[in-house]
Amino acid sequence: MALTKAQILAARDITTEEVPTPEWGGTTLIRVMSGTERDALEASMVADAKTGRQNLQNFRARVAAICICDESGDRLFTDAEVNDLGKRSAKVLNRVVEAALKLNAFRDSDVKELVGNSEADPNAARGIGSPVNAA
Repeated sequence: MALTKAQILAARDITTEEVPTPEWGGTTLIRVMSGTERDALEASMVADAKTGRQNLQNFRARVAAICICDESGDRLFTDAEVNDLGKRSAKVLNRVVEAALKLNAFRDSDVKELVGNSEADPNAARGIGSPVNAA
């Protein structure tokens, strides 16, 4: 039987997962992004639509800010607090972001498209690697 509009809109489909973050004193709860949040993240990654140049500024912090949540599934960090979150350890942020990307069903091809290839990403040419490699 096909779902009704009311059933779809009432579905509780935003799941959460705990990520060990002992450096921060415990575990951090992350959640699935809404479709609107994922679209906004992907749009924010494009610095120049004509050239396809990517905007990787605070990539980890942007993903983490969208996904880190409280027990109710509400975001802990606002967009205005992304820079503050970005000042935290890259090692810990990587752990949180990798878990968030997996929870949000980002495929390897999605991540490559978001972060660009070695020609679009000057860090890749220097051997630094993508912003989601484990630290």
